[in-house]
Amino acid sequence: MNDNGATAEASAGRAMSLGTSVLATIACLAAVVVILGLRVANKGPELSHLNWWLVGWLVVGLVDTLAGAALLTHYGHRRLAGCLVIAGLALLVVAVAMQARSYTASIDHTSGWDDLASAESWGRPLAAGVLAALVPWELAVTGRRPGYEAVWWSTAAIIAVLAIGEAAGAQSSGVDVVDVATWLLAGSATAATVIHYQAGSPSARSSSGWPSCPSGSAS
Repeated sequence: MNDNGATAEASAGRAMSLGTSVLATIACLAAVVVILGLRVANKGPELSHLNWWLVGWLVVGLVDTLAGAALLTHYGHRRLAGCLVIAGLALLVVAVAMQARSYTASIDHTSGWDDLASAESWGRPLAAGVLAALVPWELAVTGRRPGYEAVWWSTAAIIAVLAIGEAAGAQSSGVDVVDVATWLLAGSATAATVIHYQAGSPSARSSSGWPSCPSGSAS
């Protein structure tokens, strides 16, 4: 019974891994196809200053999405995998939105691509917040300590508020909810980076039981 249960669990894990990888691959291919299709359909000049940014966001989005999908079934790394998938998909949306903006700028009438072009406004802060704050918090802390859990989920809520605020056009001439969320997110990302750096220092590894090489040891 135990062997059968372990075999069934392993088979389910492999099936889930394959399924998530296939879905991630489909999303990546769809983004590439849409971008190439808009390039071919565009008879006017492309916005040249967007080219390198578009390629950069597309490549990072592809890598993060596929890496996150591969990690999703690894116990202990699922939340990190989820962060990578969300950030990767958001960057793919940004890349597609940038190409859609370039396409709509070259035609003299409105189209359905205008709404997609506006997705860049919320895709950027979503991806940046996840990669700059949530991923460092996840890497900086081992285990699920209540204090860090509260910070992690609070940061996730701030990212959601920021992305929704950008999508809804909640910015105003004065201080608004988007500004406050941006400041809080910047503070959380800075704190996560500092803690992650301190956790990786030799003194931190020594105090936590990690072996450290003596400075005079031969390589």
